Amino acid sequence: MMSESEYYNDEAKFLGAAGLLVRDERYSLLLVKPVYKDVWHLPGGMLEENESPRNAVRREVLEEIGIEIPVGRIVCIDYKSALPGRPACLQFIFDGGMLSEEQMRAISIDSSELEDWRLFPENEALGLVAPGGPAARIANSLDALKQGTTVYLEDGQLKEC
Repeated sequence: MMSESEYYNDEAKFLGAAGLLVRDERYSLLLVKPVYKDVWHLPGGMLEENESPRNAVRREVLEEIGIEIPVGRIVCIDYKSALPGRPACLQFIFDGGMLSEEQMRAISIDSSELEDWRLFPENEALGLVAPGGPAARIANSLDALKQGTTVYLEDGQLKEC
């Protein structure tokens, strides 16, 4: 008879990542520029083992920009299909609310991880992130935020639930 741990060893494994939608009073979106990529990202990152998406985004944002931002409701879950050399990943996007002037002045980036951070108008921000899934994920997340809903995506594309 198979043990419970043997059973789970044969089940699917996923990576997980979490990002935070953070805006200013003009609804410009905060993006960060990793040192290892040519595109901008939402603040956030990969989940560590046994870490919840909410705790991961809280930790990653603090590590990346040096401030604690309250993590609000989830606005998007995106299943990112596996590619050669990379397993599938569940991407979670949360509402980080509005940054105050005080919070913006307190931002301090980890230069070993990030080149820069900036606030961009939504349409400009979408042109700075990777095209395809990442840009669609952010656009759909912003729409869900405005509508007070949560969306489910697959590779950035909206799926009806």
